Amino acid sequence: MVFLGIIFEKPTIDAITSTGWTVLIYMTLIPMGLCYLTWFETLRCLPPATASTGMLLVPPYWLYFCGRLTWEPIGLRQAMAMTFTVGRNHARVAANVKPTDRVVTLKSTERSKADIACYRASHR
Repeated sequence: MVFLGIIFEKPTIDAITSTGWTVLIYMTLIPMGLCYLTWFETLRCLPPATASTGMLLVPPYWLYFCGRLTWEPIGLRQAMAMTFTVGRNHARVAANVKPTDRVVTLKSTERSKADIACYRASHR
């Protein structure tokens, strides 16, 4: 994606100030790094279908948050569109889950206490 942006947009790298580079590096390392760490921790604690469904709730949350932040009206049409989109995607994810997708063997000597707690919490 970055390479396509460089090819088609013809950016002027010299125009980026030190503040711009600092913000670029910060946004690359901190938020994206935090996103990946939390995503893989979620996958460790929950079945993939449950974690994926949770990720589908991010766009509606930010639609609502940004609408409130910018005072944009979010009407019934937008709410229904997001509800149907998330519901359809949840149905697709849930339909592809097989009982064999879950980890059913757990030995306390192989995993830490935190792993055991995550396992117990996600398989109740």
